[in-house]
Amino acid sequence: MMNLEEKLYRENLQLASVGSRFCAFLIDKFLISFVFFIIYWNDFSQTNGDYAMMIGLISNVIWQFICLSIAYEVIFLVLYGATLGKIFLKIRVLGVMLLDSPSVLHALIRTVMKILSENLFYFPYLFSLFSPFKQALHDYMAKTIVIRNA
Repeated sequence: MMNLEEKLYRENLQLASVGSRFCAFLIDKFLISFVFFIIYWNDFSQTNGDYAMMIGLISNVIWQFICLSIAYEVIFLVLYGATLGKIFLKIRVLGVMLLDSPSVLHALIRTVMKILSENLFYFPYLFSLFSPFKQALHDYMAKTIVIRNA
């Protein structure tokens, strides 16, 4: 049985840099936030800059934002192996077993772990700096890697 390093070499695949992954993350967060803001435009515009009202609105719709984030990421990972940010930066998520787009279960695990990591002050992302395959905790848990597209 081949280990992951041998598989990557055989398939001539290169890991994505942490920097490109970070940029893809920022693009995706911007896109999701933009879509969410458009959906709730009327509600946000009715706050008239009232900070307390804005915080109340955000606390009421935070679960919808989380669900939108999960749906976006899982759908794109399963269908394309990449979100729009990753597509733009020419990187892709692969399952380590078959070196193909992650299954629905692995994409869901990856996405939920990613959201939990964000709520833990991004500390689980530090795993990618010390992992031989640049895997953050959510990649490790979902058995995925991120590669550069050829």
